[in-house]
Order: sequence, then C-alpha cells, then structure tokens
Amino acid sequence: MGRSGGRSAAVFLLAFLVATTAAFLIGGKSSHAQEKTVSAAEDLEAAKNACLEFRAGNDAVLPKWRDLAKRCAQDHHRPDAQRLFDYYSVLPREARVRGMEQEARVESVRQEAKKAGDAIMSPLEWGPERERLLRELHQIVEDNRSAADAAPAARALALRSTLFRQRVITDDKIEELEFREWITVGESEAQLSLELFDRVGMELPKLEPLLNMGWFAQAKPELDAAEQQFETVYARAHASTNTQIRIKYELEALDGLLAVAQDSGDRQRTFRLLNELRKLGSEKLSWNVVEQYAQFLLDLDEPRLADEFLVQHKPHADKELGEWQLLMMGVTGREGLTEVAALYATVVRKSSRAKVPGSPESLALADMDCRAGMSADVLDRLDGLDISLMPISRKAHLARIRGAAMLELHHYAEAAAVLRGALELSESCEGRHQGIQDSNSTASLVGETVGLESLAMLARAQIEVGDCMQAAADIENWQSRRLRREASQDPSAEIEVADVKGWAAAYECGLITWVVGADTTVVVHVNPNGHAVASWSPHGRKDIQNAIRRLRDAALTDNLDSTSRIARGIQEILLPDDVTRHLNACFPGRVLLCLHGALENLPVDLLPIFAGSSSSSPIPVVLPGLLVRAPGSAFKTSDDQAWSILGDPVESTGEDSVPQASSELLAVGAEHAGSRVCSGADFTRAELLKALRQGHFLHLASHLVAATWDGSSIDGTLNHATIVLSHGDRFSIDDIRSARPHHELAVVNACFTGGGEFVDGEAAQGLANAFLSSGTRNLLVSMWPITDQAATRYAVAFHRGLASGLDPARSASSARNELRDSGAPPADWAAFRLVGRD
Repeated sequence: MGRSGGRSAAVFLLAFLVATTAAFLIGGKSSHAQEKTVSAAEDLEAAKNACLEFRAGNDAVLPKWRDLAKRCAQDHHRPDAQRLFDYYSVLPREARVRGMEQEARVESVRQEAKKAGDAIMSPLEWGPERERLLRELHQIVEDNRSAADAAPAARALALRSTLFRQRVITDDKIEELEFREWITVGESEAQLSLELFDRVGMELPKLEPLLNMGWFAQAKPELDAAEQQFETVYARAHASTNTQIRIKYELEALDGLLAVAQDSGDRQRTFRLLNELRKLGSEKLSWNVVEQYAQFLLDLDEPRLADEFLVQHKPHADKELGEWQLLMMGVTGREGLTEVAALYATVVRKSSRAKVPGSPESLALADMDCRAGMSADVLDRLDGLDISLMPISRKAHLARIRGAAMLELHHYAEAAAVLRGALELSESCEGRHQGIQDSNSTASLVGETVGLESLAMLARAQIEVGDCMQAAADIENWQSRRLRREASQDPSAEIEVADVKGWAAAYECGLITWVVGADTTVVVHVNPNGHAVASWSPHGRKDIQNAIRRLRDAALTDNLDSTSRIARGIQEILLPDDVTRHLNACFPGRVLLCLHGALENLPVDLLPIFAGSSSSSPIPVVLPGLLVRAPGSAFKTSDDQAWSILGDPVESTGEDSVPQASSELLAVGAEHAGSRVCSGADFTRAELLKALRQGHFLHLASHLVAATWDGSSIDGTLNHATIVLSHGDRFSIDDIRSARPHHELAVVNACFTGGGEFVDGEAAQGLANAFLSSGTRNLLVSMWPITDQAATRYAVAFHRGLASGLDPARSASSARNELRDSGAPPADWAAFRLVGRD
C-alpha cells in the first residue's frame, strides 16, 4: 500500500476518522457515573462529532462544540472534552486538516502491519517488512515533529513502540544486546507519545503506549511495574464508552497480567485470569488465550475439560487450526481416546510443519509414537537433530521424549542422563525469573516445562540401575526447591545423597520420599544407616488424587469400612511390600515422610501402617520436602522456652467467635508453667505479631477464614486465608510471612490450617508453608474443618504429652490414640498432622 497523503479531508473523515479518530477523541467514562443519563450520552456523542467536523475544516461548528465541551466537563465529569477543545480551537484550519491527513498516513502503516500479521509471514520475511514500516513511521514523526497538531507524531510514536514491543516479546532468537536496545527505544517512544497525547488532550489513545510500557517492563523483567501498568490499562479501558476499544484493551491488559502472573510463578492468579478472559465470551477470545487455558486444564490432569473447551473454541485461521489439531491430538491421547487421537495424528502428520525436524508438531508426534511402543523408531527420528536454534523449553521437551524412549528400551543409564538434562534445561527456563518470584508464588517451571513425569522416569531409571539413593536425592532436590531456598535463605541450596542420608539418620525409621508423575509413582525408603530400597508403579497423579479424595470423604462421613478399604489400597500403591518390609526392619520410632504435591492432602494416620497404637508402629513426621541440607539439632523440650498462648477472639459485640477457645487456652496454659496467655479482647494484631516475632513456643486457637473479593482487584482474586482476631480484625498469611516466625513448635488450632493449593514440584501454598519457610521447626495443623470440641480435646491431649516429656511427634501420636480410643470418629482424630522436623 502506498501513502495516502493526497486524499481530500472529506475522504479522510468518512474513510478513516469516523472509524478510528472518533473512537479516540473522547476518553473513558467517569467512575462517578456507571450508568450515564441519556443527555450525557447525547452530549458526548455530539461533542465527538463536532470535534471531527471542526478538524475536517468546518469552522462554523466551533460555537456548538464549545458549548458541548463545557457541558461535558462540568455536567458529566469529562474534563478531557474541554482539554481537547482548548487545544484544537486555536489551531488554524490548514494545520487541522493537515493533521488529519498525517494521521491517515499512520493508519495506512498500521493496516499494512496488520495485513502482514494476518498473512503469518516467516521471521525472515517479517523482519525486513517491519524495518520498512518503522522507517516510514519515523519519517512521519520527523515530518510532524514541529507541526502545530501533535496528534500525528503521537500516533506514529505509539505505533512504532508497538512494533518494538511485538519483537521484544515474540522473537526468541533476538540477541541480548539488541533485546535491551529495542526495549530502551520502545519505552522512550512510548513515553514521548504519552506526552504528546497529553498536550493534545486525548486520553483514549494513551492506551496503546501504556500497554506497550507494561510489556516492556514485563520483558526486563520488572513485574511489579508491569502489573501496575496493565492494571492502569484495564481500568481505563473498562471505563470507556467505546465498546470496541474497551473490549480490545481489556483483553490486552488481561493478557499482560496473565504473562506477569506466569512469570512471577503465581499459578492461582494465572488460572483466575484465564477464567476471566474465558468469561469475556468465545467470540472475543484470542487463540493464544484458548491455547493457554486448554494447556492449563491439561496440566491439571483434566483432559476431558480441555477437550470440551477446545471443541467450543475451534479457530478458523489455517495456522491456528493446525495448532488446535495438534493440541486435540495430545488431549484426546491423555483421555485414553486412542482412536480419536490417531485421527488427529493423521491430520497433523500431513501438515508441512510436521515434516520439519524438531518442530512442535514433529515432537508431539514423536511423543505419541513413543507412548504407542515405537520407541526405537522415535530415537532414530530424533537422533542428529540440530537443536542449536531451538527455544530452551523445546530442547527440554525433546530431551524428555528421548529419555522416555530410552527408558522403554531398557537403556537405563542413558535414559537417566538424558532425563536429568531435561530437568536442568527446564530449570534454565527460570533463569530470567530468578529472584523475582514473590513468596506467594505457586508455579513450578520444572513441573510445567517437562512435567513431574520426567522426574519420576529419572528416579525409575536410577532404580533400575540399582542407585536408589541417587533417586531419593533427585526426588528431594527437584521438588519444593523454592520452599527450600526460602527456608534456608540460600538460592543455590541443593540436596545431595549425603544430605538425604543425614536426614534419614535423624529418625529411628529413616525417611520416605515420593514423586507422583502423570503416569508413574516412585517411592524410596532410606533407613537410618543410609541403605535405600525403592519401587515404582504405573499410577499417576490423577489416580492418587482421586484415591485421596475418596479416603477423605469416607473419613469425614464416618464410613469406617470404606475408610479402611481405601486406605489399604492407597498403602499398596505408596508403600508396596518391599518398602514396607524395609521400613518395619527399622527400630520402632519416628519416620520422616516427605509428601509432595497431591500427597500433601493424604491423611497418613489413616494408613494401616501408621494407624496402629502398638509401640512397633512407626510414628509419622511430615515435611513437604527437605527444607535445608541438614535437619539440625534435636528438638528442645517445652521446658526450655516460654509458651505464648493466644486466641479466643471476640466479636465487636463482645460475643465469643470460638466458644471452646477460652477453656482450651486455660487448659493448655495449665500444662506449661510460666506461659503467657492472651485471649478475648486482648487478642489483637499487635499481640499476635509480638508473639510471632519473639519465637516462643506458640499455641493459637482461633478460626481460619478466606476473605472474599472486595471488587478492588480486576481479576476477582480471593485474598489469602486469614486468622480471625478480636473486634473483626484479621491476620493474613502474608502478614505471617512478613513476621517470619521461627518457633521451635507452633500449634495453630483452627480449621484447615494444613491446607493450601499445590502444584507440580512445589509445596502447598498455605499457612503451614508460611510458617515453615520462615524458619518454624515444627507445626501442628489440621487437614480439614473440625468441631471446636474435637479441636480442644486433641490440643489438650497433645500438650499433656509435651508436658510429660514426649517430643512433638510422639505427643501427636499419643493425642490421636487418646481420641480414637475414646470412640471419636476418624474425622476427628485423623484430622491433625505434625509438619516439621521434630
């Protein structure tokens, strides 16, 4: 397309400005009026049209526009209408008409860029075309740098910053130096365009450079700044009266916030933002969002839901349709619909990209063929691939497929080496994000890049070559890495064989660790002498999750027969006979259970091996992974430190929030001489913060609740769970993290304090995590909601055991047995768990 500078003003008005400038001249609606009156809507529309006419050269409309602008500013809270009038009303007619002509030049370039994008140019084709468009926009800026109408230069700069931004966030082959240069120039031009739009008085056109500034911040990465920028874009777009612009930039802003959530590792917010985007309607969703949402469902082991979602959002463009078919092949394969998956595979194999070695299509087909027993053929196809230009994530994916093929061909040593490489590649994907994840992050790039199945396969390969200790070390090293780094304050903290042996030696029955992959579960028991046995089974995360859910449901409904039967079935998977025999050969006492992922929800006291009350039954101590390289010194008895006993919150009306808490605190205090009790109206934020920071032994009796969304956040995020204080105050998990409590032992007697969302390769994000990552050694929590009476009975029995000289693990076991022997149902006595090192 050529330049359009020679067209008449009337043509510009009809062909361009009505479609674009009209939408941009007036900004968003005021937050003071969510529902505009008819007169306000009419005035705004009339002001917009008068502005267009005046800029097109109709001087006679000026008095009408003046009245409309004044009325919009004064009566409808739209000062931008007055600023726009003040700017253009003093410009000569020639300057106004020329400005419109120059803006049309910018729009011509924008349409050329859109046309090139729609044509799906290759990088080799698009690079030169982008450079040409940038040069043309630069010329428009130069031609209008000193012009009376600053809008054309502002629009050209905004579009240039968009082209810079698009390369920065999509070109994975850009060199680091050039990457930084493009960010610097793009930010500079976006900022200058904002200043020029300010001069003119235009508000809505600022959305483009503001959005670009957000993406530049995300790329650096400066995620807090990026999030703030995208929030600003969303808020301004959401307030716009222009439906087309509002939807466009709402989607763009949510897409940016989605990228920030993913980069900062916040899996919970990622899912909520994907849901927010999905709710905007199928016809408005970009393929990028559809693809990500489906992949997210697949990561959650929900292939059926992913299938349904993809069928509802089938794209039309050829490239997107090919990606849809590729994803459907994987989804239906995971569903077990092998014939349907084979049909999609037939279509994918015919695509030109499937014939390109190392393409996503060819790797997906190789993965499918490997699962179908064609491992030798897959290795032949993958050997010799040039991976030098592959993105790191694809290299990791390739290594995972090769490792899986080698494993199935019984090339165990080679498989272990390749799978370890896949995990190391996946970790390198975190390189640009190191140090930026906040303490509430819940993503695992290891889990999401190559899947925990890779770790399970690595452990299986090591078992096959007889190196069970290395399997245990790798399982612990690769899971809960962030929790360990937070707890040890050492970003390079790694777990090695010697560390696992040191932990195992600290417990009479050693330690047990697991990895639960998509299709494989591996368990390793290391006895106190450092000898390990291991086993694996073809049961994946979905099987384990469903079994645990059924077990919890049976326990909560007091269905003793079902509870016993399901518990036995779970034990057969998690603790097969060879591992159980190895465990039983140890001296009776404590065993450390490293529960990762789905297993964090397992009520271990219900498993037959731990449910016995005899002295030969192992006593479980649970950790979501090895927090530090060594367990440290032995537990200090409660006589060595003072107790801080807090709780029993009262409402603003003076009524008790937790009726049993008062008697519980008195009974607990009676077991520990010299304890400090703070209850009732005195149970305030200041007192709890003081207790957390002092590091005394802590007992807390209250409610744990989730605060609902107050509408202040655009994604409707639920805030973190909070502890109820007196007079309606709350103390959040974020507050706990900020206080960094480092107790030798803390008892948090409230409902579901052991809960939290878990993801692949990371510990559950909840109250227990906040205490453990801050340095607390042992924590007594509950696995599900319990009655106040049961909570008090267990707490008193637990403290009675401590006062008699028992360590926390044995006190927890004793309290459990006391409740069970008194006839309490499993819903009461199996709800509690000691999390920590004992």
